[in-house]
Amino acid sequence: IAVAPYYTFGRNYQNTPVEIACLPQDSNAVIGTFVHLDTVLGFFIDAYGPYRFSKVGYCLIPFNSGAMEHASSIHIGKPFVNGTLTYETLWAHELAHMWWGDWITCESEGDMWLNEGFASFNEAYMTEKLYGNAAYRDWIRTNHRKVLQFAHINDGGYLPLINIPHSHTYGQTVYNKGANVAHTLRHYMGDSAFFPGCQAFMNTKGNSAVNSYDLRDELSNS
Repeated sequence: IAVAPYYTFGRNYQNTPVEIACLPQDSNAVIGTFVHLDTVLGFFIDAYGPYRFSKVGYCLIPFNSGAMEHASSIHIGKPFVNGTLTYETLWAHELAHMWWGDWITCESEGDMWLNEGFASFNEAYMTEKLYGNAAYRDWIRTNHRKVLQFAHINDGGYLPLINIPHSHTYGQTVYNKGANVAHTLRHYMGDSAFFPGCQAFMNTKGNSAVNSYDLRDELSNS
């Protein structure tokens, strides 16, 4: 929980409550940082199906290392809500977890890419939908370069996405290579099969723990 004399921005997006809690002096920064929130929420609903939780919620906290995707109450570090669009991929990443990580979640840490790789991919997808295909390609190419240059160094070897060792659950293989593989699946299948396949995965496996083979089997049927 987070406890403070919070001020709450509240509204609805297509009958889904949206609430952002901050200290009153941070309200202008919230407005500037979350200007695209409703739009991105719509993108993710179109891509992955209905939003399943009671509300979309963000709560600003004194934290310098990112955010955490608590369902309906994402806790995000106050430094990342600074009134600009600099960190909008961060809040979008956490919002994507409402599908990839919270509605479906990996059954073991060895399949963490299903949570974090897809949330990272959705940083790219959000970028494409807001800023165009060229911006999407730039994100993917930059991410791909990080995988080729650094993942095997930082994670101690060339690792497959499944059965990731505990020490690298939150490493570059999971986040960056995971996003690469999600992009590759999309490119291989095409949007007309990939996104309906993801929606079917959410429908058949939602509110449960899953593994990479579950995703493989669902997408193979698409």
